[in-house]
Amino acid sequence: MADLNQLPAKPRGKPELLVIQRRISFTTFHFGGTFSDMGPGNEQTLAALVILGICGLAIYRFVIWLKEGPRSANPWGNEIDEALDRGEGLPLCHHCLTPQDHNGWFCPECGATVGPYCNYLPYVYIFSQGEVLRAGVTERFRRGPLIVIGLVLCSLALCAVLAPIYWFFLFKHLRHSGDAGLDAPPLNG
Repeated sequence: MADLNQLPAKPRGKPELLVIQRRISFTTFHFGGTFSDMGPGNEQTLAALVILGICGLAIYRFVIWLKEGPRSANPWGNEIDEALDRGEGLPLCHHCLTPQDHNGWFCPECGATVGPYCNYLPYVYIFSQGEVLRAGVTERFRRGPLIVIGLVLCSLALCAVLAPIYWFFLFKHLRHSGDAGLDAPPLNG
């Protein structure tokens, strides 16, 4: 067998084409097999691709079905919609439900972070995060596995070094408040 890197002394045609033809002849693939020639790994890959394609088609059809569906009526009613359009409505504090007729970032009654963009401002959003974490250890909240996991992960993301201390107070609060849930009076200290 001749060396592939050597060209004949008198090439017929262009020498670049001969080199390309030789490389192609050794790198051709055989696509003439059947599914019985496939190995077990290839069958699993094919099955995964078929299932992925079916799931993708189902998600696409679901999105199309949602877009073509009828629009629901306004859930608020006409009087609330008109009040919002006139600008008469006042925002409320999410914590104590006090009307917020000022332009501050904090509620004057309870100190909660309020305002249309308080979670986007670089300095004020820290207070919003602190309010969430403080509520986990001092106030009553709806106890569910997703909320508790969220508090644990949020504390881990914000301050990993002090997270075990927060977890201690969180689980101490959950243990002492028991199954009282949202019906219990707020804890004061």
